[in-house]
Amino acid sequence: MQIVVVGQGYVGLLLAVRAAEAGHRVIACDVDVDRVRAFTSCDSHAEDVPSTRLRAVLDAGSYRASADEAALAGHDTAVITVPTPLRDGVPDLGFIEACARTPGKHLRRSAAPSRSYGSLLRRSSASWWRPRSL
Repeated sequence: MQIVVVGQGYVGLLLAVRAAEAGHRVIACDVDVDRVRAFTSCDSHAEDVPSTRLRAVLDAGSYRASADEAALAGHDTAVITVPTPLRDGVPDLGFIEACARTPGKHLRRSAAPSRSYGSLLRRSSASWWRPRSL
C-alpha cells in the first residue's frame, strides 16, 4: 500500500516511519523544505525516531520525504498530521482545510470491485477533534 503522511512533525514523522517499517511505501510530505532536506539526510528532529531508524527506512526505499505535490500521485491512503492550534479557545482548522485538498486530488482508485477511492484520514493528538466534511 502507498501511504502519504502530510505533516512531518513529531506525530507525522513517527507515523510515517512506523508505516514504512511495517512494509508500506510512504511519501512523507511537508511544506518545510529544510525539514524535508534534513530527513533526506537522515537527520531526525523527533526523540521517538532516532536518525538510525530514519536511515533504515530510507535505505530500504520504503520512506521518502518530499515537499513536491507531484510526489503524492497515486497513493491509496493519506493521513493528515498538521497542527490544530486553538484561537480564542476554538480549534483553528485552517491548516487541515488547506492541506486536505492536496492529497485528496491524488487518491488512487481502488482495485476492489466497488472501484472506490482510497482513504483520507486525520491524525490528531487533540481530544476535541471530531470528523466533519471539509
